[in-house]
Amino acid sequence: MNLRHLSVLVACTTLGACQDPAGGRGDSGATIGSAGSGSSGTDDGQGDGFGEETVYSLNIAADAAPPPLVLEMNRTEVAELFGDSAQEITLLQLDSTALLTNTLDEVRFACGAAWMFDDPDPHHDCSLTALGQSFMGPDGTWQTSTEYSMVRLLTMTPANVVVTGTSSEGLQEMADDMEQWGFTDGYSQILADALGISRTTPIVSTEAMVTTFQRDLLASHPNVPADGSLGFTLADA
Repeated sequence: MNLRHLSVLVACTTLGACQDPAGGRGDSGATIGSAGSGSSGTDDGQGDGFGEETVYSLNIAADAAPPPLVLEMNRTEVAELFGDSAQEITLLQLDSTALLTNTLDEVRFACGAAWMFDDPDPHHDCSLTALGQSFMGPDGTWQTSTEYSMVRLLTMTPANVVVTGTSSEGLQEMADDMEQWGFTDGYSQILADALGISRTTPIVSTEAMVTTFQRDLLASHPNVPADGSLGFTLADA
């Protein structure tokens, strides 16, 4: 045994972490081995009687992954451990698209779903839902609440659109008058054709509203990136 093999034996004996391909172990608790090795060796022209060198990796519990670190702390304990650094540790960068979409859909149906019918009257009734019941205007009714104004915007379709007081009011009157004589299909159908949507499809789409909120509301905040995503730090959690 030359100096090189002696050093391997010492290391294996000390660490107890060497294993040969066959799984044999020595008296010291370490296992060593080399392909074609012999106890006494013969002079085959290599000088020490050993064959090709075998390389062993020394690992501690190589087959077992370390368990994840779990910390259960309340806000006070986080502040004590991390201090002001907790505000600099980002835990999550949340895409706001799904959050805004779900919120707008809740508002859209807060006063019922009758607006989806091909009817000039959307038949809104905010008493049908818990969210709608929370709407309260200056006179104590949901009809005058600012929340209901958002509902009217989100549920506006070519079939129930109201253009009274706008520049389109005259066009609506003319189109509806001509419909009686069979010259047009009425203002609602003209509007639907112009927008490329059905008579009962919302004029203001959820996708457009979400993009507007992200670009003009969320992204205007100095701590929100241009894509409108929301960051949550360890301090927030």
